[in-house]
Amino acid sequence: MTTLNVFAVRLGDQNLDVKLKCKIADELRDQIEQFQAVEYSRFLSVLMPVFSDLLSKSQPVFISNAPEQKLRDSILEIIHRLPHSDALKEYVPDLCKLLMQLLRIENEENAVVCLKIIIDLHRSYKHILEDQVQPFLDIVMEIYRNMEQTVKDTFDNPGTPAGGATPGPPSLTAASPRPMSPAADIGQETNMPTKVLAKSLFSFKVLAECPIIVVLLFQSYRRFANENIFKFVPLIVETLGLQARPQTEASNLARAKGEIFVGVSPVIRNRAVYTEFIVAQVKTMSFLAYILRSYANLLRQHQQLIPDFLIRLLRDCPPEASATRKELLVATRHILSTDFRLSFISKIDILLNEKVLVGTGVTSHDTLRPLAYSMLADLLHHVRSDLTASQLSRTVYIYSRNLYDATLASSIQTMCAKLLLNLIDCIMKIPNKSEGRNLLIRILDAFTNKFAALNLNFPSALKQYQKRKISEKDDEDAMDTSEPSKDLSSSILTDDFDFDRSRAIHTVTFAPDSGNNYIKDGRFLFKNLVVGLKSVIIGLTEQPSTSRLTYQCIGL
Repeated sequence: MTTLNVFAVRLGDQNLDVKLKCKIADELRDQIEQFQAVEYSRFLSVLMPVFSDLLSKSQPVFISNAPEQKLRDSILEIIHRLPHSDALKEYVPDLCKLLMQLLRIENEENAVVCLKIIIDLHRSYKHILEDQVQPFLDIVMEIYRNMEQTVKDTFDNPGTPAGGATPGPPSLTAASPRPMSPAADIGQETNMPTKVLAKSLFSFKVLAECPIIVVLLFQSYRRFANENIFKFVPLIVETLGLQARPQTEASNLARAKGEIFVGVSPVIRNRAVYTEFIVAQVKTMSFLAYILRSYANLLRQHQQLIPDFLIRLLRDCPPEASATRKELLVATRHILSTDFRLSFISKIDILLNEKVLVGTGVTSHDTLRPLAYSMLADLLHHVRSDLTASQLSRTVYIYSRNLYDATLASSIQTMCAKLLLNLIDCIMKIPNKSEGRNLLIRILDAFTNKFAALNLNFPSALKQYQKRKISEKDDEDAMDTSEPSKDLSSSILTDDFDFDRSRAIHTVTFAPDSGNNYIKDGRFLFKNLVVGLKSVIIGLTEQPSTSRLTYQCIGL
């Protein structure tokens, strides 16, 4: 208790240097588990008033290296690590009000911590914080309303700093530290560059945290969902329609040349902040997908805009942001599971462009193609009767190519084969019978070549199966290994050498082996191909212009 009083007195001393207070707060943060284990209620009664005074009576700063910022960050981190027990319950209402006050005036770094604390409090003390849900939702709406001005101030101004800061309005942005000021001193003492932090209400980073919190609040307090979703819908649509001016110019220039611009415009100097902007929009798109599940009627008037938003985000997503692209693909899949998929028919040509769908990043190419192509296959399957001949041709080309891609798992290759088979009825209805016949022959050729590939891979698959059996037998009885099994194992290892997989630097990422065995997956794929041959041949025989020479060319 004496130690707690010392901490409280020194942190509350207005004459004590801020840098020394930072060290005291850091020490308290490192020892907080010890105090919680002994007398948690006394810890709260002594230090919670001190924390509230420090956060409410002192002014937030917008310099990342300033000691005042470090002190506020440490205190918020201590609050974030407090256990949510009955001892904290009496402080929760006032604490939540204080955090929402800080959310309006703090910088983006501290505001993100405030958001995490708020949602944790709502999870643990749901019944006593219901009256504070609407004020929080009002703050989130205000952040959405500020996004248009924030995008203009951040990307339309060619003098945007490249140090990672997101400037807000001039009156809300901190100026550079004055010489001999604490911020200037701390910048000289450390090697970390001084960064101007954005105000919370004008921050992409803060906005990115809000949609998931709003969804959790709607799930916990159902009555607020019906009252506020219709207010959020126009704000969501407006935010998704925002685009950085350099990106718009680059896209228009590429369109004039008949090309599609993918990536980030080189004119954008502050790439980190641009990535935060795209992350915020993708999180908002996930929010829209959530609303679409239960409130589709509210989005019906914006149905034609949603495909444009998704395509633009796929094009503008930075190549290195693979996790963001994955979340966008997941949100797209949820949207395509509704009748809104009909609005994407006009965008299929763009979606069939791999650079747009998967992106140009190496990580995205290696990890997101299964998700991307399965999502697109679902769309193509449901709208296949509305596809044009050129779209059918492009689809046959893309998914026939994926059928041979060794970097894709057998399940994905099977999915590609099933999609090609589902397109046969639509191909037979193409007015130009010659064009339809050529597509059917291409599908048949892809299947027959895949049979040949499976035959070539069968010896290797058999050896892998035998190797797995030997390994399982060795695990069961490691001490009793007969000589013939050793010879068999050594011969298998010698004959089954894969040069590409043994390279120190791989130029391709191989699909992981199946959890069971490759033979089982290959058998399943083989079965689907054999069953599908019947549909392909029937489709060819019903083509009036199919000649004997055509059958000879395909080996029938």
